Amino acid sequence: MGGGRKEGVATLGAKYDFRASSFRAQVDSQGKLGCLLEKRVAPPVQVTFAGELDHVKNTAKIGLAVSIEAAGDEVMEQQEKANSAPPPPF
Repeated sequence: MGGGRKEGVATLGAKYDFRASSFRAQVDSQGKLGCLLEKRVAPPVQVTFAGELDHVKNTAKIGLAVSIEAAGDEVMEQQEKANSAPPPPF
């Protein structure tokens, strides 16, 4: 009767929130290191940069994403009202 091999992975992570961005990082016992930086460039636009290093496999991955959020109906109506208002007299 052979006993099964038990394996486990320990992971340590951290998150820090700045005023307009967020940074997350983690490292585990299998030699992987990952990080993610999210930055809000403008109210509807967010840029995300991610990276991962695997020291055991000697590989690296990086990624970049740009997210654009659509405005809600209330915001669209407010913008339409502001654009249809008469220009100032001066």
